Amino acid sequence: MSAGPQIYYTRSLDNGTTWEAERNITPGAPPAGKNLASVAVSDSIVHVTWMDTRSAPQIYYTRSLDNGVTWETDRSITPAPAQFASVAAVDSIVHVAYADFRNGMDVPMIYYTRSLDDGTTWETETMLADDSSSWYPSVAVSGSHVHVVWPDNRNGDISEIYYTRSLDNGTTWGSDVRLTDHLSESREPSVAVSGSYVHVVWHDDRDLNWEIYYKRDPTGNVGITEQGEVLARQPRFLFAPSFFSEQITLRFEEAQGGSLKIALYDVLGVSVFSVAYDAVPALLSMGDARIARLAPGVYFLRIDADGQTETQKLIKFN
Repeated sequence: MSAGPQIYYTRSLDNGTTWEAERNITPGAPPAGKNLASVAVSDSIVHVTWMDTRSAPQIYYTRSLDNGVTWETDRSITPAPAQFASVAAVDSIVHVAYADFRNGMDVPMIYYTRSLDDGTTWETETMLADDSSSWYPSVAVSGSHVHVVWPDNRNGDISEIYYTRSLDNGTTWGSDVRLTDHLSESREPSVAVSGSYVHVVWHDDRDLNWEIYYKRDPTGNVGITEQGEVLARQPRFLFAPSFFSEQITLRFEEAQGGSLKIALYDVLGVSVFSVAYDAVPALLSMGDARIARLAPGVYFLRIDADGQTETQKLIKFN
């Protein structure tokens, strides 16, 4: 019998319609308290982090290389003490933001670490917010852009939401930005990215009643701008059909130079079709025997265009 919380995992192979039986993915670990789990997926690799108190509070990590069928032995990826981790992944780069308590349990600070090899090895941590009482971060990634939000009371506020981003896969970080400004408490934010938009939600009691609030930046996930000019621009994926039979047609914002990779995956995460180009066209039609002979069902189309990645669900008929 477990003497404390454990990390359990379940998956659905039909887009959430049905679910497999849950199972403990840390069975060999000491039965200490494990909680606040976070999960991310890149290709067939599933990454999971959580807070673990088997010695001192630390961020532990495990991964599955086969879509959640089998799991590696877990291990700590942060110094102690640390809590409240969030994980995100694209391609082989895994990003983790967490709260670090090295200066005392009453002065948490936001730190960040990453792995460039699918979670095999981890870099030395980097401080993102050095002000006291910063905790519960959330991280999201799109291509080379990494976004982090967290609650912070640096100015004597009860708690406000702050944000920072990296445009080079977490190598360097911009200045943090305050997203909320109210006498109430704002807590437990979560960030997500879609196209050029960055979306943030959080817990807020400004009406003396805890409610969920939302804010977005329509251009928060595009290139760096300076004096009104775009210095870094990426081709934007505009359209793919929701259904296909023997051909898939894609449309981009405009034709331009740069690499383009396209892959189609089945519901198990297995690549069933892939193709690469040296330039990004305005219109692209793909159709050959590999697509035509696919069984009807749900597939996932992944577009990689000069560091920008987007995924869309497609359904093949007949």
